[in-house]
Amino acid sequence: MPSNLILHRVGARMWIARIMVTWSIVSCLTMFASGATSFYVLRFLLGVAEAGFFPGIVLYLFTWFSSNRRSQIIALFMAAIPVSGAIGGPVSGWIMQQLGGVHGLAGWKWLFLIEVIGSLVVGIAAFFMLHDRIESVSWLSSDEKALLARDLEADAQTRTHQTVGGAFANPKVWLLGQHVWLSMAALVVAAIGINSIAPVF
Repeated sequence: MPSNLILHRVGARMWIARIMVTWSIVSCLTMFASGATSFYVLRFLLGVAEAGFFPGIVLYLFTWFSSNRRSQIIALFMAAIPVSGAIGGPVSGWIMQQLGGVHGLAGWKWLFLIEVIGSLVVGIAAFFMLHDRIESVSWLSSDEKALLARDLEADAQTRTHQTVGGAFANPKVWLLGQHVWLSMAALVVAAIGINSIAPVF
């Protein structure tokens, strides 16, 4: 929430770029972890650096897509998570295996160094490629900008705005919370089952 409040104030272009650049710097520093304490501190700082990325992207998509398209776009964005894991896992293993010992660096240090390059490039690209407002985009015509603005305005009219206190007083919020907790409990039980059966195979 604090990250999205800042994003709303300073703009997505600046804030998402900041998240990616900070993420890459802290990730680079992880190369120099020399024990459990320094590793845990750096992992904590890495979490702080990247915590606002996912909610920031979702908020950014809210400013560009109306509700009838938003779920598809967010689903597409979230599909990148398993795809990146499927690609990144084998690539990470290859990097650690092939580069381990090169120039005196362990394979895991090479992994962090290469990861830094990707995050830094994305962060710099975000600063130059993202647009905070529809009006600032050069690749949309005036008619397209007006149509997009009308769709977003009509979408905004359908939403109700509440204070934090009003949200907590709403029984639907509590009901949603119960469903979330039950779903999480079910996922935990499923994870226990999957991890328990794995040794049998």
